[in-house]
Amino acid sequence: MLAGFTVGMVTLNHAGVGLFPPPCRLRVAPSSTFAMAAPAAEGPASDSSTDGGAMAAARGRKARAARRRKHGEEGDRAISQRAHLAAAEAAGGADALGRAGMAAAASAAGGTAAFAAAGRASRAAAHPLGETGVAMHTGIGAAIKEGRYTKYPGVQFRRETGKWGVQFKYRAVGPGVQGQFALEADAARAHDAYVRAHGLRRPLHFPADGEVGSLSAQVQPSAAYRPRSLLPYAYERYLQASQPQLEEGATGSGSEEEEAAEAPREAVEGGAGEASTGVAATLTDVP
Repeated sequence: MLAGFTVGMVTLNHAGVGLFPPPCRLRVAPSSTFAMAAPAAEGPASDSSTDGGAMAAARGRKARAARRRKHGEEGDRAISQRAHLAAAEAAGGADALGRAGMAAAASAAGGTAAFAAAGRASRAAAHPLGETGVAMHTGIGAAIKEGRYTKYPGVQFRRETGKWGVQFKYRAVGPGVQGQFALEADAARAHDAYVRAHGLRRPLHFPADGEVGSLSAQVQPSAAYRPRSLLPYAYERYLQASQPQLEEGATGSGSEEEEAAEAPREAVEGGAGEASTGVAATLTDVP
């Protein structure tokens, strides 16, 4: 049996080893002192709002796919229309619903300016011509709203007078604005009258029976032939005559049949070439 004695509150044996350690009271610091710091996540911190939006979009796509499988395309479209009508009625009308949606989208994008810039950037990325194409369509839309855009080729809105003018160009020379009209349709009819009177190879906006319309890619079958080159006709003939002639037997077109087929066309070209000198002056006069 081990004998021992007590020193203070610790019982020691002869070797000086405590047999029964006394109870002790520990003062524990706040847990934050001993808490281990969590390892930093690699990469940028994820935005909860962005993640939530992506998850909501994924759920929406999944729900639409399920509706299409169950009800088909027409059924899914009808369901979407009913839901839109209900939402518009609850919001106080379709306009109010649209404004609320735009306001929510602008708020999520960081403001109206940021929302507009993001939309323009996305349209420019999708357009084949980029920012130029977006600007072109924007300008056309503004002109349509202001009433300055015309769907009739050859009719031009005159900003200085506020009227519609008939515009002709011969070989891309000169504006050739002819006449001023208060109504766009009257200017288009004047354009047709000018085309008929001069036999121009231009489509008609209000064609009669048997005539080619303005939406067709063809031209009037009865229109007079007009040289396509920008060079004077006499100079064209001089260049053709100065070309080295092919010898007999060489590769080329020298058959009598082809020469006979070319004769009528050359005759027409000759008549059009003789009259081409006075066409530019004729175009400036409105009948």
